[in-house]
Parts: sequence; C-alpha cells; structure tokens
Amino acid sequence: MKEFLAYRIFESNGRSSGRLEKISSVDLGINDLFVKVEYSAINYKDALAATGQAQIAKKFPLIGGIDLIGTVLESKTDKFRDGEKIIVTGSGLSETLNGGYSEYAQIDSDLAFLIPESISTRLAAGIGTAGFTAALAIYKMKINKQKFSNEKIIVTGATGGVGSFAILLLNKALSEVIAVSSKNNCINYLDSLGVKDIINPSDIKDNESLLEKALWHGAIDNIGGDILSWLTRTVRPHGNIASIGLASSHDLNTNVMPLILRGINILGISTNINRKISEDLWKDIFCNLTNDDIEKVITRETSLKDLSNHFDRYITGNNYGRTIIKIS
Repeated sequence: MKEFLAYRIFESNGRSSGRLEKISSVDLGINDLFVKVEYSAINYKDALAATGQAQIAKKFPLIGGIDLIGTVLESKTDKFRDGEKIIVTGSGLSETLNGGYSEYAQIDSDLAFLIPESISTRLAAGIGTAGFTAALAIYKMKINKQKFSNEKIIVTGATGGVGSFAILLLNKALSEVIAVSSKNNCINYLDSLGVKDIINPSDIKDNESLLEKALWHGAIDNIGGDILSWLTRTVRPHGNIASIGLASSHDLNTNVMPLILRGINILGISTNINRKISEDLWKDIFCNLTNDDIEKVITRETSLKDLSNHFDRYITGNNYGRTIIKIS
C-alpha cells in the first residue's frame, strides 16, 4: 500500500503536539479490522491532545482522533463483513490506541459498532462520542429512577456536542429543557434544538447557602466547578445530576445537605461500559435521532489537511455544535 495521511501526536520535552504526515500501514499496527476511514470529528479532548494543553496521549507517536467512522476493507472476524460501515468512539483512541485522524486504520473489532444502512457515515460522525455520552447520561439517570416527561431538566455547557445532543434526546423524552450558556451568539442555535429557556452563567448568584430553592428535576452537567456546586443546591428532591465534563473546573466544592435532606444523586458518566449496554445505546441513538436532528448539531465540516486550524476554537471555548472531519 502507498503512503497515506495521518495526524499524529508526538512528545517533546514533556509536552505533546500534533502534525500531519505521511505514514505506511506498518505504523497502524495489527488488528482484525482493516478500515478505510471516512470521517472523524473534533472533541475537546482531541484539541487538548493536539495542542499540548493536556497530556491525553499515553504513548508516542499516536494517531489522534477519538472518533473513527469508516468502511471495513478486510475483516478477520465473523463479527463484521467486508464493506460494512462501523463506528468507534473513545475506547482508548488517541490515548493508547491509534485514532481516527488517518486515511486508514487497524481496529479491534471488540471496539467497533455497526452503523445501520439508514445512517450515513457523515451523520454517524456527527453523533460520535458526544452523542453517545449524552445518551449514556440519560440512560444512567433513567435507571436511577429519573422521570423526564414534562420535567425540568437543566443542561450546562449546552452549546457543546454533548450538551447539544442531550437537549435533542431530552426533547424526545418530552422534557422541558433549560440550557445554561454564556454564548449570546448561540441563542438561535439553542432555540433550534428545542430549549425552553436559556440561563447565562453570569446571572447565577452564589448566595453561599447550604441549600437554595429547588428548581430542577434533574441536570446534565458539562462544566464542573461552581456551576456543578450550584446544581447540587438547586436540584429538586431525589433528582439526578449526570456529571460529564470539567470545561470550567475539575473542582467540586459542596456540602452534604442536598444529599441527606433532598436525596439528590450525582452520577459520574464514564463511557468505559460493557459492550451490551453500548450496543443497546447505539441502537437507541440511531433509532431516536432523525437525519435533521443530527444535521442541526453539525455546524462545521472540514478536511484532514485543514484539521489543525480548528483546535484553538475548542480550547478558547468559541465552538458550538460539532465539527466533523472528512477524511476520505
């Protein structure tokens, strides 16, 4: 096979950085699925790894991109056939395994999921890790007895990929979705997703009370820090807070009063779950989201060659929706 393009993460003097280069199939390693990658996407984690803002990659050099969507060219397993479309999200991609920023990939079939014929690889990339994480948060809230229909569910970091898909999926569950966002230029975008109201974080006053007025039946938080602390004090009795991200801070300064007096639950969301649950979630996602839903969240499409020009937007918090990468 001729050389092909890949965006790889390197380390120098304890700091990581990425660059586009030509590699060969030898650089991919060996696995039971050989894939022609068609699309990937940019996630906050990808931007951190590529710009050296955080040490995401654990070995070097490593192909970046925690989303990988493409067509199986050669399968050495009965799980997938040649020509089938697959998606891989998270699962150590761009951390310990080569990721999706490459024209070709060698993938462990245990990490891959079949994309139905009704969904294009482009739309599957639009969903990616963000959509899966949002669906997982709602799933964990549901098994913890969270009610959704006609209930007020607040979503922080609402314009991000996870927040956007959380809003769409909560609307499918007939929730009244409240968005928390500081991006005044994204009001129309959030309206298009179906939010009922938008709160600017600057309007949230910390009165340092152990408990505040109970407002929300549940919450999905992508922010962490002071906003997550505020949510613990304002979620109604027995409500669930799905904790996903730390865009603001990894800190959580709170008290036990909301836990013991209101019985609220903070649910940590990790995508490292068993395959059966993942399969069921992907089936639900593909079934519940229409093509129009996904298109609303895809706000930008770029190429592998232009990939590096888009990372800063994520680092500075100026992105909204999903940026997908057309690989080939």
